[in-house]
Amino acid sequence: MARREGRHFIGCEINTNTYKEHAPLVKAIPFVVKTEHEKPSTKPKNAGKKITEKTAKKIIARYDELHKTLSKKASMEILEKEFERGHFSLVNLLKKNLR
Repeated sequence: MARREGRHFIGCEINTNTYKEHAPLVKAIPFVVKTEHEKPSTKPKNAGKKITEKTAKKIIARYDELHKTLSKKASMEILEKEFERGHFSLVNLLKKNLR
């Protein structure tokens, strides 16, 4: 949480006296929206969302179309971008629907 808020991490303390001593120091650290060391999220937009039957059919049809002329890897990279889904969710969907 400290890193997300642009703060330097100091630690956790269960000793009440030590906490009381350090809490004002932590609160005095200026707020920074984002540090230069933080990386943007690489999580796809639709990660974790249920794939509907309609979308599953579109993914399968699009994969079949792409894989006619492209490698499996290239086809999967395109699907990941087009459907904003993670690699393994697409792999699992395609494995389940092998004909």
